[in-house]
Formats: sequence, structure tokens, C-alpha cells
Amino acid sequence: MISMPRQQTPFLVVFITTTVVVVRKSWQLRGIPPQSNAVLLEVSFWVFFLAAFAWACERIMCNRVRPFHLHALWHVGAGVGVYPWLLFAVQLRAQYLGQVTWIRQGFCGLPYVRSGGPRA
Repeated sequence: MISMPRQQTPFLVVFITTTVVVVRKSWQLRGIPPQSNAVLLEVSFWVFFLAAFAWACERIMCNRVRPFHLHALWHVGAGVGVYPWLLFAVQLRAQYLGQVTWIRQGFCGLPYVRSGGPRA
């Protein structure tokens, strides 16, 4: 049986609802070129999903898995999972504004979106 403190319930309802809405809307937009949009969104989804799974395991089996620090893994995974989604959103917005975009690798191989001038 899952036991969570009652004060977390409103947060979880809002968080899960917002996440589902953002993922659903983003998934509808993934087919818009450039194709890297879909890759960014899929990477984001799977990393975030795995982090949420680790967090759920930690909440359900708290005493048994506490030494594995799954809650910390949730925070790291959520941050790593949100970053590709932000790149997706930046690239989609630039595309909407008629700009050409590229995914480039920056410091330590960290990807970023570079936009050029307007499309020809």
C-alpha cells in the first residue's frame, strides 16, 4: 500500500496534471520539421519517466531502498529530462518565428540550440 503524507497530495495532483498536459501537447507538435524536434522530445520523455519511476519506487518502498538515494536520482533525472524539452521548445519557437535552427554541442558536449537569420 502506498502511504504518502496528506500535504503532498495537492502538489502531486497539480504536478502530474501539468506534466501530462505538457507532454501531450508537445507530442502533438513533435512531427513538425526539423526532425531533431522528435529526438529531443523522446529523450526528454524517457529520462523524465525513468526519474519519476525511481521516485515512485522510493515513495512506495522507502525503508528498503533508502540507501540507494532514489530521491536524489529523481532530482537529477528531472533536471536532465527537462533540459531536452526546453531545447525542443526553443527550437519550435524559433521555427515558428521563421528562423533556421541547429543543435550544436557546447561546453563538455552539452547541446544547445543555435538560430540563424530568417529562412530564405
